[in-house]
Amino acid sequence: MTLKKWMAVLLALVMVFGFAACGDEGGKDEVVAKVGDTELTAEELETYASITCMMYYNMDYSTIDESYKSYVRQMMLQDLVDMKIAEMYCEDKGIDVKATENYEENLQTFLKNVETGEDLKKIAKNCKLTNAQLKAYYHGICAGNVVYEEVKAGFADIDEKAAAYYEEHKADSYTTTEKESTVSHILVEDEAAAKEVLNKLNAGGDFAELAKEYSSDGSASNGGLLGTYSKSNCGWVDEFKEAAFALKKGEISQPVKSEFGYHIIYVSDCIEAGAVKPFDTVKEDIKEQLLYDAYTEKRSQLQEEYSAEYLLTLEDETDEKETGTGTEAQ
Repeated sequence: MTLKKWMAVLLALVMVFGFAACGDEGGKDEVVAKVGDTELTAEELETYASITCMMYYNMDYSTIDESYKSYVRQMMLQDLVDMKIAEMYCEDKGIDVKATENYEENLQTFLKNVETGEDLKKIAKNCKLTNAQLKAYYHGICAGNVVYEEVKAGFADIDEKAAAYYEEHKADSYTTTEKESTVSHILVEDEAAAKEVLNKLNAGGDFAELAKEYSSDGSASNGGLLGTYSKSNCGWVDEFKEAAFALKKGEISQPVKSEFGYHIIYVSDCIEAGAVKPFDTVKEDIKEQLLYDAYTEKRSQLQEEYSAEYLLTLEDETDEKETGTGTEAQ
C-alpha cells in the first residue's frame, strides 16, 4: 500500500531507538493538528501510530521508549493528517470509498489477521485497539489509495516520461562514479563450516539455497542477498568490504573472517566506474519515483486546500528528548 512508502523511515528509527517499558502518555484530548475545522487529538495520533507500527512493522508501539515517542509521533502526524484529508477529499468528490475494489473482502482479511495472528493479537491487546479503530484506520488507508490511484491515472505516458527523465539525468544519476557490486554472502560460525559450504558451492550447489540452509545472517531468507553497493556506501566491516569489491562478476570468495564469523561472498553482478546504467535496469525505479513525486505534490496541494495546521511540532518536544535517558544512544 502507498502509506507504507510514506512511513518507511519509521522502521529505521524504531530499530535504532530500541524498546523499554511503556510510560504514561497522558494528554489524550490535546489537539495536535487541524484540518479546516476538524481537530485531530493526541489520542487519535496514538491510535494511528499503534496500528501502523503493528501492521507494517510487527512492533508494539506501547513498548517504545517514551523519550523517543515524540519523534515517532512527529513522523506519524503528517500521515494522519493526510489520511484525514483523503477521507474529506473522497467525501467532497462523492467517491464511495467502501465501493472500491475488494474493500469488504480486504477489510475482513485485515481484521482476521489481527484476531488470529499471535503477534498482532498480542500487540492489539497491549495497545487496547478496538475493532472500530481498526476499521477506521483501514478506511483511511483506502481513501489515501483513492487519491494515489487518481494521480497514477494521470500518468498514461509514464514510460515516455521515465525515458525523458533518464536522458536528462543520465550523466549525474545513472553513470557510476565507482564500482558497484551486487553482493550476497553466507555467514557461518567457524572455518570448518565455511569450508563445508564452499565445497558444496564448488560442486555445483546453489548459493541462495545454501544461504537459506547455513547462513546465520538475517539475509539468509533472501538467499544471502545484501544488495547493490559501492565501496563508499556499503558500511561493511573492512575485511568483508575489501574481499567483496575484489571479486569480479560471478566469482565466489574463499572464507573471509570478520568479527561476525566466516563469510562466503558472492558477486552476482557488478558495474565498473564510469559505466552508464542501461535504462531497462532503472526504468521501474524512475517510474516509481515520478509517481511518488507527483503524489507528494498532490498531498501538498490538498494540505493547502484543506487548511491543514500542525500544532504538535518537533521543537515543542525537544526538552523531553534532551532530558530522556536515551540521549547518548542517539
